[in-house]
Amino acid sequence: MKQGKTEKAVFAKLSKVELATEKENQINLSSVDAMEAARKRVLNYIGKSGDFQRKAEKVIQEGNNLRSKAQESMRDLEILIDDHKDVNSKAKTTLKEFASAAKQLGLKPQESKEYNQLQTAIESMQGDVANIKGSMKELRPFNK
Repeated sequence: MKQGKTEKAVFAKLSKVELATEKENQINLSSVDAMEAARKRVLNYIGKSGDFQRKAEKVIQEGNNLRSKAQESMRDLEILIDDHKDVNSKAKTTLKEFASAAKQLGLKPQESKEYNQLQTAIESMQGDVANIKGSMKELRPFNK
């Protein structure tokens, strides 16, 4: 059977519509694929963001804990420095009183074992104070 002009026109339009529909489907599929890929990238970003935020929060907490420990150590060292002044003063007074009493008796204080041990302990304590002050200097940046 022979096709008429109208039939040919209808079939021509149908094939164009089918081609257009097929292209639209391809475009829609391509858009859906692009959106799915973009969604996956967004979800991946959100996952990484959460991981990094948790890591940062952990570091911040650890930093706060260290700062708190540094402040506590600084207070302890300050107490030691204050105690040193008192202990050192009393020890030196004891040395002077002993030396004075020994001289009155005609003795040399340096011949006393205890006198020499106390003098050595005082000198050793001076080294400790220098170390304590060094530690305090190192801790200062953490106490801000």
